[in-house]
Amino acid sequence: MMEEGYNYVKKAEENLENAQEALFKPQEDIVSFVVCKNSQFAVESFLKGFLLQNEIDPTPYKTIDDLYDQCKAIDVLLAEIRQ
Repeated sequence: MMEEGYNYVKKAEENLENAQEALFKPQEDIVSFVVCKNSQFAVESFLKGFLLQNEIDPTPYKTIDDLYDQCKAIDVLLAEIRQ
């Protein structure tokens, strides 16, 4: 599970990088949808990676809120992150 968790984190970093690259394009070339979706995928992948690294199968959790709630149950410091 640890390796799969690492793969999710790697994927999240790539999605976040893609979102950041899109933000630095000239104003007329920025596609808000692409930035938002890449950011969403990054958050979801980070959360899934965190769960897998803590040996919890993320597949039952279908939403980012569900994933986040499960992560907060593991590490209470995550509750300090504002939604």
